[in-house]
Amino acid sequence: MSFGNEHFQEHEICIKTCGNLYRRWREEKKFSNLPNGDLEFKVKYIDINQNPVLKSRNSMPVIVAIHGAPGSYRDFSGLAFHLQQKARIIVPNFPGK
Repeated sequence: MSFGNEHFQEHEICIKTCGNLYRRWREEKKFSNLPNGDLEFKVKYIDINQNPVLKSRNSMPVIVAIHGAPGSYRDFSGLAFHLQQKARIIVPNFPGK
């Protein structure tokens, strides 16, 4: 993935969620059709922190940019390019895109 002249590596994480909530709802008989266990999905993201000086600072600001639908992390290329020397920028690409 590139923003301007900079290149940022895409990462992927597996998110598991809602399993305990679904189990409780089944026990309480709130809903009849629920998944057995967690919802599991993969989210691609970029984590922009290319400046070694910023990597060593504990007080570095962190910006998490969330796109709308439809959209992707590419929507934040201008912001990421502008702020990459000043902050760590995490931009997930949520499922559905």
